[in-house]
Amino acid sequence: MKNFYAILSFLFIFVTSTVTAQNFKWNNYPAGSTSSSQNNNGINMNVNVSGNGLSSGFPKYNSNGGGNLATTVNWNNRTSTVTYTFNFSKPLIGMTFLLFDVDQTSSWDDKLTITGYRANNTAIYPMISGTSYAIVYGTNHNIVEGKKNNEEYDEDPVVVSFDATPLKSLTIVYSAGSSSPSNPASQVVGFGALVYENVLPLKLMSFRADKKNNAAELKWETENQENFSHFEIERAASADASFEKIATLNATSTSEGSYSYTDGNAFRLMQKAFYRLKMVDEDGGFTYSAVMTMAFDNAPSVIVSPTLLNAGEMISVNITGDAREKFEVKLFDMSGRMLSQQTASNRIQLSTARLLKGMYIVSVAGATETRSFRVMVQ
Repeated sequence: MKNFYAILSFLFIFVTSTVTAQNFKWNNYPAGSTSSSQNNNGINMNVNVSGNGLSSGFPKYNSNGGGNLATTVNWNNRTSTVTYTFNFSKPLIGMTFLLFDVDQTSSWDDKLTITGYRANNTAIYPMISGTSYAIVYGTNHNIVEGKKNNEEYDEDPVVVSFDATPLKSLTIVYSAGSSSPSNPASQVVGFGALVYENVLPLKLMSFRADKKNNAAELKWETENQENFSHFEIERAASADASFEKIATLNATSTSEGSYSYTDGNAFRLMQKAFYRLKMVDEDGGFTYSAVMTMAFDNAPSVIVSPTLLNAGEMISVNITGDAREKFEVKLFDMSGRMLSQQTASNRIQLSTARLLKGMYIVSVAGATETRSFRVMVQ
């Protein structure tokens, strides 16, 4: 149904009540503008609209209800599109929003393609809920299309949600669906408020511990150093012992950083040392890294290659050292879900045939040390 002036308060409250109250609303969006910006708690969002077929005065805020940005188009063909691009000044996590009135009749068929992007422009695909009026499909399950007409604009909206991967930009492409006539009638969809859980101030790209002349050499790399203060290096004598702070390193002033710290005293105090990073934001909030273990003996070396590969290629894990020692080699996705587990003493290969594009973690755990490596499947 294309009577879009409806009350949306209930649905909007339902969504925002399930996440932290950070959102971009549309009540100040200038009607008919194809470019706009707004700021929310220090985060700036720029909106750009391109394409053809927009009806006069659109996009515009739906002032009668729960805060959606309505878009009406009147195409005279099935190939025209309108693209919304949302750019954020800082990476956001947990983005969620509603899509209203995605439906189909004999006169029109709404189709929306939603894609997010990291800061390096690699794509992130959302989870999209199908409804009684719309279906979700596509290789990346990021396309939603109408399948029948709904009776109310705000009835059974589509829910779009991204995971904890940092989202730097977002595109929504509005087009005619596969069942659209060659000259579709005027059609409309609406975008609810963009709700996000938090700003991700730091991304730990790598963290490793190596032994060098009976000293523990810690190295790590970061991205997205927004509103970030410093690192505290912590050490413990066993997995069950309390960690103590042994050093503090201030963050660099750039968005990316490479850091190192050498602990030359641990071998005098303990046979094995456990290290972790405490990563502290400017507001005092903090998170911990994974724990790295260092044994002060002839520890084996581990090489994982390649770290950038195409789906279907093999990941090689080469271990040098005591051939009698067994290692647990595990593959994780970025949500922490273990995808495979094998035991090896020197060399093993991991298949990527069933992996989607994205970042993965290879963990190699021996009796005295655990090493983690990031690999990118493209």
